[in-house]
Order: sequence, then structure tokens, then C-alpha cells
Amino acid sequence: MPPNEGGDAAEVPSLLRQPEGVVPLGMPVTILWSPGLFLEDEPKVSIEDRIINTVVEHQPNGVRLLPAPRWPSNATVTVDLGGLATASSVEADGWQVVFNTDWDESEGWIEPEVMIRRPVPSSVAPSNLKWLAVAGVDPLVSELVLRSAEGYEVRARSEDKRWGPSIFDVLDGACAAPCAPQRLRLVVPDRVALGPRGEVLTGSVPDLSPPVLRHLGVEVVPGRLEIAAVYSEIVRVRGLWRHLTGVGGARMVAVGLPSHEVRLRQEGQPPRDVDIYVEIIAEDLGGQVVTTSTVVRTPPPLSLRIQELVPTPRRDWGDSEPNGQPFDPWPGWGTVSSADEWIELVNDGNEILRLQDLGLQIRVKDNSPSVTLVATAPALWWGDGGSLEAWYPGEALVVRPLGAMDQRGLRVELWAGEIEVDALWVAAIPGAHHPGGQPPDWVHESIARSADGQVRWCRPTPGNPLPTMDCVSE
Repeated sequence: MPPNEGGDAAEVPSLLRQPEGVVPLGMPVTILWSPGLFLEDEPKVSIEDRIINTVVEHQPNGVRLLPAPRWPSNATVTVDLGGLATASSVEADGWQVVFNTDWDESEGWIEPEVMIRRPVPSSVAPSNLKWLAVAGVDPLVSELVLRSAEGYEVRARSEDKRWGPSIFDVLDGACAAPCAPQRLRLVVPDRVALGPRGEVLTGSVPDLSPPVLRHLGVEVVPGRLEIAAVYSEIVRVRGLWRHLTGVGGARMVAVGLPSHEVRLRQEGQPPRDVDIYVEIIAEDLGGQVVTTSTVVRTPPPLSLRIQELVPTPRRDWGDSEPNGQPFDPWPGWGTVSSADEWIELVNDGNEILRLQDLGLQIRVKDNSPSVTLVATAPALWWGDGGSLEAWYPGEALVVRPLGAMDQRGLRVELWAGEIEVDALWVAAIPGAHHPGGQPPDWVHESIARSADGQVRWCRPTPGNPLPTMDCVSE
């Protein structure tokens, strides 16, 4: 049941749609909630506290969960939406959705979700196969057996302890001497997965050549370091990063299945404005390893702020008069609508910023939440001649965000990568920066940081980075 029952209706989470009955093993699950709610954290999908690999697709006021590749058979699945909250940061603690999955009897006692994902089914693996990726195995199972029609067995062991594709290290040779091609079937405790999805075909030739790195891409934004690499063959990867002085460091975690194209993300926050050493270790199916290293400069700390926002415009800010630039300080005389809403950001740092490198986002959390990538916003206007390539120190940037902003019950957040840089909270409750609502007159339509450090109704000054002087006392 939703928490906070009996409270303010605007603050009580309300579930509009959830799974009903038994969910087929391959069917996506859609969960919808009432407008005004948003997710601060990704939903956690689990069975008996064991996390399941799930693809999360975000939708307006909800999520669509896709099993990877199928839901476990005859299981009770729990979706934890503990990160659900209102724009006034009232969290929905304890919010959970529970559903049961179908039992597929078409294959008797066989668990249909158990399958070998790498090597690719029906492909030929090297005779010296060193590892394989298996999906759908209970995380409590740490050892599997591959068995040939002649009774030859290959054991594989894993340290993975979660649902989803797990890497199993092959403990024995993939084929018996004298080595000959083998068709090895997967044996899951007392069960055998049928068909090509549950078997490995090995050749008589070992893989003795290390993988070749064909492309390496590094994306560094505040709070996130991501490596994308393309190899000549299927590999599993792991990585490490550390400060060049040896201080700090952590693992890099592989994202997705072993493949030709792989991604790694950092675990832990790299220090800012320093050179860090990154090492990527790739291992192919035959156990051949190639190591690549690179030095990456992390971004400096950002000093940005939200100076003004106009959620209830009184004038035509999106016009093109008199100098052909919308959202400049000279509004026009056209129709006023939500398309005239804007947010002003200020670069308070000492560096020239390139928007494409920042991963800068404006997240509007209200009855119709939206996320605007600043570099591709519907409209941008720099107060001092800046551009996408150069946002100057001390310069104001006016952004027309996607969608429409509510008059109150509104939280505007500025994010750089994975880091929240600044926020303005507009709500008629204690703790908010400003109560919001209708502007007091036709002139003071901007919610802005005033010269005395307060957030007030002020005369808009788009493009002026200084605190606003002409404000109304609350």
C-alpha cells in the first residue's frame, strides 16, 4: 500500500498501473504512478533479495521493465520503488510492487530461462575454452557441468552472486585428448537446458592469439568515467583506475554481456581536476589477455548556479524582436504561453566551459517531469556572446527547457554528469526556497536570487549574471 495515507492528496503516491495476475516469462512489465512523482533512484528488481538483471525504460509517470532475457520461472518478483518521491521531496518509503511469474511446462522440468549467452549459441568455441556467460542460473549455484554425449564432462565455476548473465570459469579443458570437436550440453543441478541455447560447440583448434583492440573511447563528465572499447573478438573485460600519485582508485565495472563491443564504468568517484591512470584488461574465450592503459584528465569542480526561473511568464520571452534573439532581455508582444518559460544559469567558475563536454542537464520535477540536455535545449541565449564551444566565466546562459513548469510543487535541478550542482525548490511548504504561485504583478515575474541572498519575486534580467536588485519583499 502507498505510504502516507491520509496526508495531503498532492503528496500521497498513487499507483495507476501494476502487473495483474501471472506474468508470462518473456513479457515486459509496466508500472505507472500518478503525475507529480519522480524516481530519484533506479528501481531494484529482485527475487528473495537477489537482484535480477532487468532493462529499465523510463516513461512519463512510470517505468517499463524488460526481463533479460526472461523472468525466472514460477517466481515472486519484487520491484522496490523506494526512490519514488514528490517534487517536495516527500519520499515513498517502502513502496513496492510484487508480481508472480508464469511456470512454463512446455519443457517439463527444464528451466527455460537458463541459457548460454557467450559463446554465441551455434558458434564454434575454441578447444581451450576458458569461460562462458550463462543467463538465468540461480546465484546460489556456483558450479555447472558441461557434458558430451559420450559422457565427458567439463566443470565451470562462478563467483557471481546475482540473477542475470554470470561468468563461469572453465576448470577443465573444453575437450578430451586427443582433442576433437565436441557438443557439450549445459547441466544445471539435476536439469539440462535443451536446444542450442544450452550447449557449446567446440572445435579442435585452440585460440592462441590475443584479442586486438580496434577502438577505444573515453567519456569523462563530472561524477562519471566510462570506457567504450571494440575488440576483434568476444572478450570479457575488467578495469582499474587510480590517481597517478597512487592515492585513491577503484574497480571499473563491466556493463552488459561479454561482446566485441564492451563498456566499463568506474566504481567510486574519481578525484576532480587530476590525471588518473586507467587500465583495461580484456580476455578472449581462449584465455588470451590484452591489457591497455591510458591517462585521463578528470574535469575540474564546477561552480554553476541557477539564478532565475520564470515558470509563470507574463510576457512574450520567446519572441524574435527586436534583435532576432528569443529569450534576450527584450520581450515581444505576441501570445504568452508555456513556450515563454526559461531558466537562467550562471558560470561562477574561472574556466571557459564547453557544454558538449559537461553532460549538463536541467531536471524539472513537477506534475510533468522533464530532463533537458542543456547543449541541445530548445533555445539558448548567452548574455555575453558565449556559445556551445565557450561559456565564459561569469557569463549567464538563458535556457528554454523542455515541457512546461508548474507554478509550485516544482523542483528545478542542475546536474553535471552524475553530480547535482544546484537546485531551486518552489513549494508552499517549510524548507522550500520559494512558495511559487502567481507573480505579484506584471513586472516581477521571475523567481530569482536577490542581492540580499534570498529567493524572491523579481524583475527578470535574462543575461545578467548578477543577483537581481528589483525584487518584491515577501
